[in-house]
Amino acid sequence: TGITAYLNQVQKYVVSSTLTDPQWQNSTMLSGDPVTEVQALKEQPGQDIVVTGSITLCHALIPAGLVDE
Repeated sequence: TGITAYLNQVQKYVVSSTLTDPQWQNSTMLSGDPVTEVQALKEQPGQDIVVTGSITLCHALIPAGLVDE
């Protein structure tokens, strides 16, 4: 689909309580409180932040007012 090349290029942030090394280029582990970590990311310059694969994370971010759409 061509998405693999794009995903390999962009910065990725991984939220996990068990994973320590995502072993994927341009990936950073977020080891603190996910709400605090995402809030700090949103304050930095850059483009959109997209969540994939974690409804639990979404359920934490929505009430914190960190989801735009």
